[in-house]
Amino acid sequence: MNDKRPRDSIEDKYFREYFEKIPTPSYIWRKQGNDLILINYNIEADEIVNNQMEKFLGIKASELYKDNPGILKDLNHCLEGKFIPPKEIDYHYQSINLSKRLMCSYIYIPPDVIFVHTDIIHREEEWKTAEQKLKESEERYRNLFENSPYIIALLDIEGKIMEVNSIIKELTGYDKTLFIGKNYLELHLYNESLVPNLKKRLKLLKKGEQIEPIEVLVEAKEGKKIWLLSHMSKISLSDEEFILVVVLDITEKKNAEIKLKESELKYREAYNRAEFYKDLFAHDINNILQNIRSANELRQILRNDINKEERLAEVNEIINTQVMRGANLVSNIRKSSLLEEFSKKIKPIQFNLLLESAITFIEKMFQERDIRIRVHPFNANLVVFGNEFILDVFENILINAVKYNQSPIIRIDIDIKKIINKEGNFVQFQFMDNGIGIKDQRKEQIFQRGEDKFNIEGGMGLGLSLVKKILESYKGIIWVENRIEGDYTQGSNFKIMIPEAIETD
Repeated sequence: MNDKRPRDSIEDKYFREYFEKIPTPSYIWRKQGNDLILINYNIEADEIVNNQMEKFLGIKASELYKDNPGILKDLNHCLEGKFIPPKEIDYHYQSINLSKRLMCSYIYIPPDVIFVHTDIIHREEEWKTAEQKLKESEERYRNLFENSPYIIALLDIEGKIMEVNSIIKELTGYDKTLFIGKNYLELHLYNESLVPNLKKRLKLLKKGEQIEPIEVLVEAKEGKKIWLLSHMSKISLSDEEFILVVVLDITEKKNAEIKLKESELKYREAYNRAEFYKDLFAHDINNILQNIRSANELRQILRNDINKEERLAEVNEIINTQVMRGANLVSNIRKSSLLEEFSKKIKPIQFNLLLESAITFIEKMFQERDIRIRVHPFNANLVVFGNEFILDVFENILINAVKYNQSPIIRIDIDIKKIINKEGNFVQFQFMDNGIGIKDQRKEQIFQRGEDKFNIEGGMGLGLSLVKKILESYKGIIWVENRIEGDYTQGSNFKIMIPEAIETD
């Protein structure tokens, strides 16, 4: 047999195994426009025409059965959801010039597929009574129903399960007898929030409207989670209306989609981290170079002044500090910019010495300004989740407080305390300055990318958007208020909240 025929998307591995094992010629038709096209066949169907079936793939039903209007009528009625009982027909295979008497069965798989199963009736069978033939036909239909790789269920028009095949136990772990007689809206296998939508779908079906397939996450036996795709359509049996349900297991496909989304999220986060490090490096290294340049210019001015030796020593110390800081910056960026490294480096950290270091640096950096920084008493045992970049956060906020302050005496009050709210335990930092302040309409903008406080030039500022990113990586937050409520001109109050690292026994 030629196995080069295309496989249709409906044929998952369970279906292919089932379809190829059917011992009688079987075919799959799918609606296309106003017609049906042949999309697959099994081994028995190929063998009966001497392995010539491949040439019929894609053929229209209207073309293949132009001399058999009865078959076309049955196919179209089946597609409309009408039940077509198994029937005997005389069929001529034109490709091998051979006529056979066949027993044909039609199964509709919503929304647009029909399985056709045929069985050759041998001459001795023609003598059987109508009752025998009907019984055998029912047995064939039952066999196809029970051995389908999909859950097939028959519901009354109110949603009560009248019949369901045995594969439901393989997928859910529950025997089919537990389902028969129950309304499918009351199975409690899915989230209760779905019930209003399921009721709405049932109402539409009762009106004769078609509904789209729906994906449902079901909790099977022992807590196993499976994804099912449910097709529902209204059909007629002996002038009574029923609902045919065909359910496909799409767990493997759904899990693959979830993994793909997780992968996309992972690499999107990696891209964002790369952008973060690029911005961080650009801000820091440019400011380091600017500080070295400014210090060197001051050194040139003081070089020939014999009374400025002490100041020259301080300038040299600033330059050395900046060079060391640049080397540390490169080292930290190199180590931390690995794909997963940044999150791994977040750990419990004592911030006391880092805050002292930031204050000392600011006082040396702005020696010509009268800066008075006061840290209010706090619990020195407080620990937060963070890493070495918290130093950059402290320095950036302190630099802004100095650079944008026109007062002769720059005052910065730092208040630190523990905060407990519904989100958890946090350490809150407040940096209150007497600077020029920030207008209300800019209080959110300053934390957006590219919106440094006032287009900061020089200094050690990372940019407040990057400060925000650092804090968000700790699951912390930052915002700014007026130091004096209602008057932004009296200075700013930058507030930071970082999760407290609580020791557990």
